[in-house]
Amino acid sequence: SGSCPANQILSTEGTNISSTPQIVTDVAGNMSLPSNVITANIDKTVPTITAAATTAPNGNGWYKTDVVVHYTCVETGSGLVSGCPVDVILTTEGASVSAPTPTVTDLAGNTSAPSNLVTVKIDKTAPTISAAPTSLPNANGWYNSNVTVDFTCVETGSGLTAPCPVDEILSAEGTAISSSTPTVTD
Repeated sequence: SGSCPANQILSTEGTNISSTPQIVTDVAGNMSLPSNVITANIDKTVPTITAAATTAPNGNGWYKTDVVVHYTCVETGSGLVSGCPVDVILTTEGASVSAPTPTVTDLAGNTSAPSNLVTVKIDKTAPTISAAPTSLPNANGWYNSNVTVDFTCVETGSGLTAPCPVDEILSAEGTAISSSTPTVTD
């Protein structure tokens, strides 16, 4: 017939995808040898990456230790150029600590969307509580009336689970009269 065959489109994903050999005939009836076979490795599927903390926060949504964020990658074709990113350890304290949102690229050049954003709340610092009388004893170290003990709480992170204890009044007489020893939790 004297014309060249139409182009072949190789569209199936995989390795060593092959074209079909073609033969052409000129107007005199002479036939060509079969064309050479073209093989290609085809990967059109974009890889994916997701991130997640490896542990759950407490019931208030806070962590009191470092947080490990693990990345999971899915690549079904050519393989990843650099593999899946290693785990990230979040160590900074705060109410909005975020892990990086990397992308991954496969050997065919397909690049994923950035991973999901993992944001956590970390408070590794314990709160403090101190007690002090609101007045001073006389020069001999004695009080001649009730003593009010004021509690001061310091919490710089997640906040206290309950308010700082109210003042306590010591009304008993004697030596070594002590206030209670409350604790606070963040």
